[in-house]
Amino acid sequence: SRFLMSLIVGDFFHNFTDGVFIGAAFQCNASLAWKIIAVTVGHEIPQELADFAVLTNSLGFSTTKALAYNVISGLSVMLGGIVIMTAEISNLDTGMLLAYGAGNYLYCATVHMFSQGSKDRFFDAKKILVFAYGAIAIGLILLDHEHCEAPALDGAAEADPHGH
Repeated sequence: SRFLMSLIVGDFFHNFTDGVFIGAAFQCNASLAWKIIAVTVGHEIPQELADFAVLTNSLGFSTTKALAYNVISGLSVMLGGIVIMTAEISNLDTGMLLAYGAGNYLYCATVHMFSQGSKDRFFDAKKILVFAYGAIAIGLILLDHEHCEAPALDGAAEADPHGH
């Protein structure tokens, strides 16, 4: 069905881009990459559970068939990581991919949480608190972040904007 294809293909590309961000992080350093993997798993679990629920409840798939579709689309994370790790990308490109990935995660979080306003202020306040909790958790995970080091350009002074 058309709905099934949009769900699986959309999830495939979503997971592929997650793999691209994870692969870019491994190009920078393993510590950062493992932190991004933790954040990615945290954002993927509810999304994959929702996909599973749609496949089993709305489309009537068996548990085995729904899991198979989820695993197939989920393997694209590894494909995205492999593509980036085998490509020869510059440190600038790695930084751009990581910045885009961070913006992507923030966009997804805000769109999913705040796209539908409600008339219940208490419910809206709870959503803001949950978002703040997630943002703080991600901030604490990345608190001791390290930067990729790009080689200095000829004639350019080396600078460390964070003082570390």
